[in-house]
Amino acid sequence: MTLNKFARYFVFAWILFGHLISFPQMAFGQSSGAVAVSAILNQVRTHVRDGKSEAALARLNGDWGKRLTEHDAVSGAAITGLAKGRILEELKRDTEAVEEYKRALIVKSPLETQLNFAIGKLYARLGQDALAREALNRVLKADRGDAPISMRARATLELVSVMDQVATRQETEKKQTAARKTWTEIDKTLRASRRLVRGQDVYPSYLYMLLKARRKMGTMDCRVARDLFARYPAAPEVASWGAILSQNRIDFNTVGEAPRVTCSATVKDIQTRLRRLQLNGQVERSLVEIRDLRARGVFDVWTLDSFEIGALVSNGQNDEAMTILMKHADAHRGRPQFWNLFGRLTSRLGDFAASA
Repeated sequence: MTLNKFARYFVFAWILFGHLISFPQMAFGQSSGAVAVSAILNQVRTHVRDGKSEAALARLNGDWGKRLTEHDAVSGAAITGLAKGRILEELKRDTEAVEEYKRALIVKSPLETQLNFAIGKLYARLGQDALAREALNRVLKADRGDAPISMRARATLELVSVMDQVATRQETEKKQTAARKTWTEIDKTLRASRRLVRGQDVYPSYLYMLLKARRKMGTMDCRVARDLFARYPAAPEVASWGAILSQNRIDFNTVGEAPRVTCSATVKDIQTRLRRLQLNGQVERSLVEIRDLRARGVFDVWTLDSFEIGALVSNGQNDEAMTILMKHADAHRGRPQFWNLFGRLTSRLGDFAASA
């Protein structure tokens, strides 16, 4: 791996995901430059991990920085600037980190897009909306080879978050026309990149912002709401949502009661939601939602019991699940679902003959 390719890999792993990582030296083939750089970055990582961030900064300004530029002055200087900026971020010295990144941008390098991404994130955090949008838009306009899909997805989300802050401020200042225009721009930006982002870990955040934008524009996209409700129930944005979709609210971070989601979920949506909660380790939450559905009389007893059996099985409570299932032995023995559940439970309980 050449030093330039290594530099791109380094930024993708370190700056994008926001933590220090280890670089096995043998992974970089015969490139002596890449091997040397990986060795230094591993020392930086060790220093930061051991609470010696200031010492790492000092050495990056000294011998480590000099060694990083020996094989490729341009890429080495960019890597040095990124490393120093990242350490300053860890130390909560965001203003200094921005300046470090900006210095690394003075000379054009293969890491220009990654530097703009880091700068845009920091400007957003510092509340400098215009500068944040400028930097993040440069990321989105970069060649695809310079910005991986994961970076583009995060850059778009950061950009939309900045626009969200602008729209909220406009609403506070009673500039409703300007706010609506900003929300329309947010909606357009998200829809344009939705297909690209699908499958990325930030996709639930995309859906939530899209739902929020549509609601602010006076409409409701129930397809988006149902997708978020059923497939991504563990997302932080919807941590407060419950089993009744129409009772959930969209948090606008404004004074007063947040608006409800004016949509209804199907039985399949709820079943998918409960299963996804269980797969994400939130079995207790799924059981709470099942009890809520039972209290509201939303479904028949068999449907609710089958939901609860699935949750109990996920939680290893096989005996309790079997007790509930056997209540339906007479009335539902003709249902394929009954026998599917029976087979799963008997197998887990060690009765392999019955499960067959």
